[in-house]
Amino acid sequence: MKKRVLARFEGAAIAIGCRWDSRPTEHPYAPVAHDPTLARLWNVNLAVRGRVLQTDVVWSGGSTDMGNVSQVVPAIHPHVAFRGRDEVPHNPAFAEAARSEAADEAVLDAATALAWTVLDAALSPEIRTELRRRCTARLAGSTRVTLQS
Repeated sequence: MKKRVLARFEGAAIAIGCRWDSRPTEHPYAPVAHDPTLARLWNVNLAVRGRVLQTDVVWSGGSTDMGNVSQVVPAIHPHVAFRGRDEVPHNPAFAEAARSEAADEAVLDAATALAWTVLDAALSPEIRTELRRRCTARLAGSTRVTLQS
């Protein structure tokens, strides 16, 4: 897709008689750094919702700027499956699965577990203090710094 888009830019430049070039302007996306405390709370809360944790799943492909965010802010980026479904995201079969009762259940389980995780962190003086300390220790502007390639 990228190759086709860049070819169109070149064609447009030729058509109007100008030059153009492209170059990366910043590091694409950093890997997601899951906060271990928040991840532990999430795992417990998701299990309370009756979900079986699969820690052996390897995610490949895709990208998200959540990795960049997680480099400077305590964060998690968990996934919740539609029970009994195995459609691959970003295709018509997944869109159909996303309208199922299993998808509704996954959204409710994930939202509840996430809300409980926030409450657990906020209501624990130790966790709240540590998260605040880490946020306060961030350098000014660190959320706007591009990672180096």
